[in-house]
Amino acid sequence: MTLLTSDRLIAQVKQHVKEVDVHQLKQKMDDGQTVVVDIREFDEYAQGTIPARTTSHADSWNCVSRI
Repeated sequence: MTLLTSDRLIAQVKQHVKEVDVHQLKQKMDDGQTVVVDIREFDEYAQGTIPARTTSHADSWNCVSRI
């Protein structure tokens, strides 16, 4: 088994993640079928939050590595 570097692992994960803009996100949240999990670092979180989201205080690398 070959070990993955963090950059390579993130690249693989991003292949399965669909990015949306803020307008698409709002529409999905308004439809009630999307849950937003905010995994930003504390300093990023302090800059502003998204209403009706779930917050995780785990670091983002920890979350990405478990996907």
